[in-house]
Amino acid sequence: MGRALARGFASGMLPRAIAKSMARLALGYSVSLVLGVTLGCALARVRAVKDTLGLLVLGLQAVPSVCWLPLALLWFGLGETAIQVVVVLGSLLSVAVATESAVHTVPPLLVRAARTMGASGPRLWWRVILPAALPGVLSGARLGWTFAWRSLLAGEL
Repeated sequence: MGRALARGFASGMLPRAIAKSMARLALGYSVSLVLGVTLGCALARVRAVKDTLGLLVLGLQAVPSVCWLPLALLWFGLGETAIQVVVVLGSLLSVAVATESAVHTVPPLLVRAARTMGASGPRLWWRVILPAALPGVLSGARLGWTFAWRSLLAGEL
């Protein structure tokens, strides 16, 4: 085993494979963070989104990431896109659920005070709600990172 590892490094094949896996992970996790935080914020503050997607997101979050692989292969074929879809779906939903929970924990008094001082729309979100929810969002991001790793392993197998 040690000799095979040394040969893999010496030939350059193992470093290339590691770099390819890290690139897949970085891209998939970045996409899942952006989409997950956006979806979580929408679930927390937009009643129509919560009513239509809330239970679906919560239910699908419990599905193991390896279960997305057959669907991704059917939809996108055997290739890079299928692996990326598995990584994104594996971590996106946990980030969204954690973000929704974190936004719900923002004290309403804080939001009302910011609105009284003139904050609204994007300014309210960027200056008040997201900074107040940041600890919960980071916890969800950390959880999403572990799911992204697990999904990457499932997708590459």
